[in-house]
Amino acid sequence: MKRKNRHGVATVEFAVMMPLIVLLVLGSIECSGLMFAKQAMVQCAYEAAIVSTKVGGNSANAVDAAQRVARGRRINNLNVTFNPSNVESAPAGTVITVTATAPAVTNRYINSNLLRVTTVTAQATMVKE
Repeated sequence: MKRKNRHGVATVEFAVMMPLIVLLVLGSIECSGLMFAKQAMVQCAYEAAIVSTKVGGNSANAVDAAQRVARGRRINNLNVTFNPSNVESAPAGTVITVTATAPAVTNRYINSNLLRVTTVTAQATMVKE
């Protein structure tokens, strides 16, 4: 079989497939960054829950513990909330839920809107000692 005029076929194939390859790579980076941020939120909520549910624990120390984890994970604009909001006066046996939230925009590797996630949130629930 004779080779016919195939000059430039590889270039055309590359030009057609390159946008798809770039989209897959950037999407993978975006997804992994958001998964990392989600795991960091879980750790922040967990640490805050541990501190807030100990005997003598308070919300200020719990927020500080969550902020230390967030700084170590390079998470920006962390917001920690408690339910019930007054952890200090909650009696022993009260279920305390800690919610850690951060905006996804400030915690991405690539500033893009491939995924329309606006916030990354995690909760931890523990019983006050």
